Amino acid sequence: MFTDQIKTYVESLNSEQTRRRYRAALTEFARWYRTTYGQAPEAERLTESEGREWRSHLLTVKRLSAASVNLRLAAWRGLARHYGQSLRVRGVKRVTPPLDPLNGRELGRLTAAVAGDDWLG
Repeated sequence: MFTDQIKTYVESLNSEQTRRRYRAALTEFARWYRTTYGQAPEAERLTESEGREWRSHLLTVKRLSAASVNLRLAAWRGLARHYGQSLRVRGVKRVTPPLDPLNGRELGRLTAAVAGDDWLG
């Protein structure tokens, strides 16, 4: 039944790439749901707490990046919305690592490359 719900929802999407990614994400959710709850999910009965548990699983067990988790949650929320639900499960904030400053040697090379040989003059 959930497979049919996924198929109906995915066919309503415009982009082939989005259809492929969302289908994979929702199939992954269905496998997780069966393992966790012992039964197949139903799109009309999904809950926010199930979404939060899945997000936690994706972050802690599967150790996925924020972008990967957010894609899966977008597919999940879209499926729920398609079947008349408005589920609010927050995505994961993307953290941009700080930039490493140039060391003295790299800074000198950069300045020489930009200003030419007479960069001190």
